[in-house]
Amino acid sequence: IAVGTALLPMLSKAMSAERMDEARNLFNRALEFCLLMALPAAIALMVIPNVLVAGLFERGAFDSADTSMTSSVLMAYALGLPAYIATKVFSTMHWARQDTVTPVRIAVKATLANIILSIIFIQFIGVTGIALATGLTGWMQFYLHIRALKGHPVAVFDNKFRRNAAKIVVCSLVMASTLFLLDKFALNGFSALIEMIILVAVGLIIYAGGTFSSSVLSRSKLKKLLQK
Repeated sequence: IAVGTALLPMLSKAMSAERMDEARNLFNRALEFCLLMALPAAIALMVIPNVLVAGLFERGAFDSADTSMTSSVLMAYALGLPAYIATKVFSTMHWARQDTVTPVRIAVKATLANIILSIIFIQFIGVTGIALATGLTGWMQFYLHIRALKGHPVAVFDNKFRRNAAKIVVCSLVMASTLFLLDKFALNGFSALIEMIILVAVGLIIYAGGTFSSSVLSRSKLKKLLQK
């Protein structure tokens, strides 16, 4: 939401002045930033959900059975997290070109699909089905936005985005693999809270190290980004 809110006036100004190169760069950098934040979060939520839920909530009346159920719901929601965040950027793209109809049409289709999928999935996997329907619907919206913007000169993935997106995927997978191995084989003797803290810290260090070493981020780029 914050990215979309900040992007709209800049993107609208660039497009109204027909500065298409600037608008395309804004669109790509916004998507890149969203991917940088959302992908590792989504993957971590899918790889170590039990540790996170147990560390935060498993005490008192919240027992291991509740942790298991909540973890499955968390995984299903996390599946759609990158798509929902990217959709905010795509919606901003429509608004910047003064098209308020397309985002509404896509939202209506997604809502109907979400309801139908929820009714179907809940028959087989209970409450997790509602979360799974929401996660899958996020990717449906992502596809519909891409299709709606096909051929638009601004909504084109540039080479820098493609390179950095590939690096972000690799860094996220390295982080996820490390978290999975630590969770399964190295941290069994710790309490859930301590294990959660260790895994979050390790994941952050590995992912940050990967993005800096692969030049997705640098100190100067990070400083410039924060100043904006």
